[in-house]
Amino acid sequence: MASAFRNHRHFRDGLIKVIGLPASVDWRILVRPAVSITRPGGRKKDVPDIALFSVAAATICLIENKIFAEEGWEQTKRYADNEFRGRLIDYISSTNPFSSVDVTFCFRFLTLDGTGASSEEFEALSYADLVKAIPVSLGKSKVEILLVELRERVLEYTKWPRPSDERPLLDYLKEAPRSEEHTSELQSH
Repeated sequence: MASAFRNHRHFRDGLIKVIGLPASVDWRILVRPAVSITRPGGRKKDVPDIALFSVAAATICLIENKIFAEEGWEQTKRYADNEFRGRLIDYISSTNPFSSVDVTFCFRFLTLDGTGASSEEFEALSYADLVKAIPVSLGKSKVEILLVELRERVLEYTKWPRPSDERPLLDYLKEAPRSEEHTSELQSH
């Protein structure tokens, strides 16, 4: 996703639109920025998955990505608090100074099914929403091939019936609709 955001203008513009961010030509992406923060028990770093930012629009959007994983202890609440926001502005401003003192924040919690975060500040964003940012017509560059693959995998996933908690995940995966190639790979395990 980060490479596509950096290198494919149409995907970047589509993602900005899907998320609901202001149009601007200078959107950039940081992957796993290690932001120093003081917390009870000493100084440490918080590391959100993705930070999109535009200096011209004076906007930062944090995206926390979870695939079959729970968020860490109050993870999204920590990212949404004022101290973290200030430290993230400082982190970004060290190389890309914001011209405005007032920076707008947005928060998205990216999951396969649009599950919500523990922080009310984070809006749910599903991979099905993310797929809407992928242009319909793509070429054959490496980034475009990966975007097509992402779209196909997400659309395939959304068609599967949801697994139950009682059923072993491997059994569920063996019976899920797949191509013959994927089915033989699963059965060999």
